[in-house]
Amino acid sequence: MRMVIPLILLVVLVLVRAETASACTSFATYFAEPIFGFNFDYLADREIRFVVVPEPNRTFFAVVFDYGEFFVTTACMTTEGRFAVLQEQHPLRDSTHAQEPNGVFFHEVMGMFFEAPNLEDLLKELEGKRIVQTPGSSIHMLLADGDGSAAILEEGAEQNEVLPAEDGFLVMTNFKHSDFRGLPYDQVRGVGDGRYITAYEHIQENRSEFDLNAALHVLRKTVQPGLTRCSLVFVPSENSVYLALRGDFTTMWRVSLKEGTIEKFRGPGEQVVLPFPEEGISAKELVRLAR
Repeated sequence: MRMVIPLILLVVLVLVRAETASACTSFATYFAEPIFGFNFDYLADREIRFVVVPEPNRTFFAVVFDYGEFFVTTACMTTEGRFAVLQEQHPLRDSTHAQEPNGVFFHEVMGMFFEAPNLEDLLKELEGKRIVQTPGSSIHMLLADGDGSAAILEEGAEQNEVLPAEDGFLVMTNFKHSDFRGLPYDQVRGVGDGRYITAYEHIQENRSEFDLNAALHVLRKTVQPGLTRCSLVFVPSENSVYLALRGDFTTMWRVSLKEGTIEKFRGPGEQVVLPFPEEGISAKELVRLAR
């Protein structure tokens, strides 16, 4: 199957239905260097593909999955050091502001983020606009740039809810984070609260030496057996994405956005290095190559 995904699809075909992902965990950290992480948890066992799309001034890496009629994007990273992820927000709720004349959908915000100079400029651009849900969806988003800024964006009753990173990092699971603004991290309640607390504590405990291994450990600690389809760590300074499948971190892959390659980073069997296919590569293909 040939599936070349141009940039326009990367910023438009994002999560648009609440049932696309059952639960996920993401984080952005800024200690010795920016490091971002994401566990993609999904109830249905659909095809997942990893796609690299080069442009003249940047390269995109996206996690896309089969939604029946098309592939949709759940996370995207770029050689500019940008990181964007959409996750389900619980409890599921339809937007009451979808018809706002100044409304902007989450997938439009993602597109705006990749075109803005940085996250701070995007947030200024969103002033006077209302972030709203696509009808039938209930999501929120984490955005992070390479300049040290990250934030969770949610739809609010009266205004946009923006929760910036504090103390050098940010974690997002599936409860509505703005409902717990200002409260201690261990007092959050809702879907994903345990994963949130676990990730928060591990990042805080390892902030003085937070590196790739510490990031991978956060993802291991927040894996949901039977639900976690893939885990990714993005290291902007390397332009690298480290990838594990189905909660198994004994076999891992490294995608080099600079070199346009994918290689086995760790695991049994022979070493594998190959050019990243133009049509992307599926999780099932990686499992086969790892044998």
